[in-house]
Amino acid sequence: MMGKAQKGKDENMKKMKRFFALFLAMAMVLGMSMTTFAAGTATITVTNAGNAELTMMQIIAPNPETATGWEFVNGAGQYYKTAFGSSDEQAILWKLIALAQPTAANIPAGTVAATAGEIQSALKLVETNISYEEFTNGDTVSKAGVYAIKATEAEFSYSPMAAYVAFGTYNTTTGVPENLANATVAAKKVPLSIDKASDETDDVVFVGDVVNYTITTTVPYIAENVENVVYGITDTITGAQYVAVDGKVTLNVRVGEEESVEMTADVTSEGNKQSFRLNLSSIAADRQNANAALVITYQATVTGTVINNEAIPDDGEHTFNPATDVLYTGSLTMTKTGENDAPLAGAEFVIHTTRDGKVVYAVVENGNVTGWTETEADATSVVTEADGTVTVKGFDDSETYYFKEVKAPEGYSINTDDAAATWATDGDGANAATRAGAASMTDTKLSALPSTGGIGTTIFTVGGCAIMILAAGMFFVSRRRAAK
Repeated sequence: MMGKAQKGKDENMKKMKRFFALFLAMAMVLGMSMTTFAAGTATITVTNAGNAELTMMQIIAPNPETATGWEFVNGAGQYYKTAFGSSDEQAILWKLIALAQPTAANIPAGTVAATAGEIQSALKLVETNISYEEFTNGDTVSKAGVYAIKATEAEFSYSPMAAYVAFGTYNTTTGVPENLANATVAAKKVPLSIDKASDETDDVVFVGDVVNYTITTTVPYIAENVENVVYGITDTITGAQYVAVDGKVTLNVRVGEEESVEMTADVTSEGNKQSFRLNLSSIAADRQNANAALVITYQATVTGTVINNEAIPDDGEHTFNPATDVLYTGSLTMTKTGENDAPLAGAEFVIHTTRDGKVVYAVVENGNVTGWTETEADATSVVTEADGTVTVKGFDDSETYYFKEVKAPEGYSINTDDAAATWATDGDGANAATRAGAASMTDTKLSALPSTGGIGTTIFTVGGCAIMILAAGMFFVSRRRAAK
């Protein structure tokens, strides 16, 4: 009896050993399978994101129990249903698959591929309503699916983005995916501000100067579902006039690395303000130009003492920040003095400089230069006030100007030495907005002239009287003798 009992125990022990061995083998296989199904990691890279802050959230994940093998996660499904006008999440996923892989064999008959507009609308709703997690460009993820990405940057508006992390290679024996494929998505953005500059590096010009202006921005990304693309830049200027022919300003426009082309825009005028709108819709409509550098140049002639220039894009959707550029003209003050540095009023001057080898004279109105003439007779005389000074605005500090006296105050002689103006090197006078220069000149009193009609005439007069008296005396003497 004992032998049979012991034998039974041994058999049970053998069965237990076989069971534990099988269990261990199964555990090892399961562990290997878990590693395989984890499929490693993949990196997500966003290009063209500049200095944008990135956040991310997974919105579609694998689910082998659904018809598509995918499911919406983190609450994204409701927003896709709103954007697609459908209550069937699996039907929406089939539409997405049909767009990405139109030849997929398992797509239900009659499925219409999703449109770019539907996807953008859904992603916009997701971005607006779901909180994203922090994400650093190039971070890794450990699960296949679709990840919604949001980019935020002060001077740009980014379109919603989505990166698809696919399963990579599949094990040919088990059919199980072995890894994940890295994903790259290009950011699409619209610059909300642009740059405006001129070729005047010190921001000081003269009236009559021709200024070269440059607008620098990037071509905005316009969503594919937008059929009637609208994009342009409106430029407004005061204190200057565009260099235009027949009411049209000519602009050089360069996109990316392409050769620049000439485009024209109509100029409108209102008081001392001019403006034009450059239509760039055709450039923006070519989606290949999205985010390419856009450089626009044109010219304007200075007519005032302060020149304000502003450029602002428009696309019918975004609110853009304008780009501004301000230029100034310098002022010159002549100080006229006499003896003992006393201020002299009433001294008249013309102002001249040399350009292109020719002397030109300032034409002045109300203390501001309005133009230049090569004829001194056509120049405007400026007159010193009671304090002996006169100030005129409209000059460029890169030039040397001279005051030529054309009429001296009464009692003084004209100073024939023209006075050169010197520009300030420090203080307010050195700033562009208050740029100033000065010149001075001293006149001398008129010299005394000799008196006329002197002693020579007196002698002749006295002598003549004496002769007349002598003649009269002789006449009376002769008469007395005759009477005797």
